Amino acid sequence: GQNNALLPKYSEVDGEQAEPCEAGLHQQHGQWAELCRRLEVEQERAVKYKAEIEKMNLRMQNQDQEFESKLQAQILENKQLRFEMQRHLLNEPQIPWDDCDLDFEIDGHTAGTCSKV
Repeated sequence: GQNNALLPKYSEVDGEQAEPCEAGLHQQHGQWAELCRRLEVEQERAVKYKAEIEKMNLRMQNQDQEFESKLQAQILENKQLRFEMQRHLLNEPQIPWDDCDLDFEIDGHTAGTCSKV
């Protein structure tokens, strides 16, 4: 029967080659030729997957940055709008506002309401 001790070990996902294939022993033992060839295919596939994962990670990072900058712009816009409203209120002292909550939600709608006295 086959001697399993002679069969090459499969490589790790990180692309490290199994020693028997590295040593070229498969040239002396026919059953290794096929296994080593399969091993090479698996390694190439692992490298390809690794590259795909890197690309996906990069794309996700870019999206995160994009969302973050949109959020920051929205927050800034809300701050400016709130400032404008406060200035507007200060410029019109003849209208007495009571209990005016000028905090905004992220989407720009006022969280609280300004009620007239």
